[in-house]
Amino acid sequence: MFLNPYQKYIDELINEYGPLQMRQLLVMVNSKFKSRFPNLDKYIAQMERYYDYERIGKGEEAIVAVRGMQPDYDIIRSFEVMLYFNNQVICHRRSRELVTIRFYVDDENHTREISVIPVKAGSEKMVSEYVNDRFAKSKSEVVMYLLENKNQIKKITSKRYQRFAVIGKQGVVFYKDK
Repeated sequence: MFLNPYQKYIDELINEYGPLQMRQLLVMVNSKFKSRFPNLDKYIAQMERYYDYERIGKGEEAIVAVRGMQPDYDIIRSFEVMLYFNNQVICHRRSRELVTIRFYVDDENHTREISVIPVKAGSEKMVSEYVNDRFAKSKSEVVMYLLENKNQIKKITSKRYQRFAVIGKQGVVFYKDK
C-alpha cells in the first residue's frame, strides 16, 4: 500500500517534529491541502495497519507516533504555539538546542521569524543568558518564550524583542514584554 498525499504529509510532519497530536495534524493537513476533513481517523488507521505508526491515547488529543517513539511534549506544546499563527505561517522547521521550533509568518509589512523556546520553572536565568548570547546578532525577530505559568515572565531577563505564551485549558494565551 502506498501513502496518499495526506498521509505523506503526516509522515513528513512526524519525521520532522516527532509525535504530534491528531488535532495538530488535522489543522496542518487541512491548511496545506485547503481541505475540510473533520478528522484523520481513517488515514491514521491505515498508517497504523500497514506502516509502523501508533496512536497514543484517544480522540483529538491522541498522539500519532512512529511505533516506539516517545513524545517530546516541549515540541508538541511549541507546535501548538505555531498553530495559533497557522494562517500566516509560510515556512516552519524543528530547531535544535533550546529553540524547539522556528517559523516564519507573513504579516502586512514583511516576513517575521519567530523562535519558540520552552522554559521550565527554575531555568529562566539560564534561558535568558542563552537568548542574550545566541540571539545578540541574530536575525530572528521574535523570541517566543513558552512558559509553564505566567509568573515566570518577571524572571526572564532577555534583551531581545520577546513575547510570552502559556498553554492552558482554553489554548494558547500570549503576553507582551513585562
